[in-house]
Amino acid sequence: FFTLVLIKSDSSGNKIWHRTYNGHGRSILFGGADTCYDGGYIISGYDYDTTGYCGGRIMLMKTDSAGNPKWTKYISGSACNIGGGGVLSLRDGGYIVCGSYDDSIFHGEGSYPELYMAKLSSSGSIVWSKKYGYPPPFSNSYLVMARELTNGDIVACGNGGDTNTLGCILKVDANGNQKWLRHYYNQFFKSNGD
Repeated sequence: FFTLVLIKSDSSGNKIWHRTYNGHGRSILFGGADTCYDGGYIISGYDYDTTGYCGGRIMLMKTDSAGNPKWTKYISGSACNIGGGGVLSLRDGGYIVCGSYDDSIFHGEGSYPELYMAKLSSSGSIVWSKKYGYPPPFSNSYLVMARELTNGDIVACGNGGDTNTLGCILKVDANGNQKWLRHYYNQFFKSNGD
């Protein structure tokens, strides 16, 4: 089983402390981490479930400034296949988590995951949860990181999912409404305005 490890270092890279978090019998793959405005940390991961057709779910863990867990939340889809990517601490005390979402029970060939983003409150309650980019121009794509702009908009970028696609960039407003989505392709580095 995989576990998550959070390491705090000084400005020279010397370890100050480390914390290990287990998945209680499940494999947890690291998605992202960010420093919170209260001095703590927010960590995202992909909680992989091998039972039945369940593919996995997003795990979010909020810690204090010493890395001690304060709460852990899970986000799963209707078919239990939602992949966690990056996580972002927002100025209002909430969080953005991004990744992919697949409604299909039979994951893999013929399965088309959508780009996914959710906003959570400071206590981990979902404020909004949205999917983007269907029908997708490629499969197996997901958002890996997000940044908050000064006006409250969120910009997220992701992988392409195949050898023909370099990646994607998504911009949404503070309520998660899509402003634009662009996919970038290998052929002559062209882009489209989905």
